[in-house]
Amino acid sequence: KPTRPTDAYRQLKKLLAEAGLPSIRFHDFRHSYAVAAIKSGDDTKTVHENLGHATAALPTPSRQPRPAPVTLCPKLFR
Repeated sequence: KPTRPTDAYRQLKKLLAEAGLPSIRFHDFRHSYAVAAIKSGDDTKTVHENLGHATAALPTPSRQPRPAPVTLCPKLFR
């Protein structure tokens, strides 16, 4: 039986709270991947393609992304 999205979201929130970690969204894991990939040396064009973006344009100053979980929860992303 497939997991409903709302159940998965609630389970994520519960696990984060039990671990004493900040609340994040599933989408924030995409940001974590991007940060980790760029830090490991991948070029931005490749990272954007892997994320399914049409271009490798970076966010404009008025639309900066939220901090990635890798920066919010360094214990999870060692």
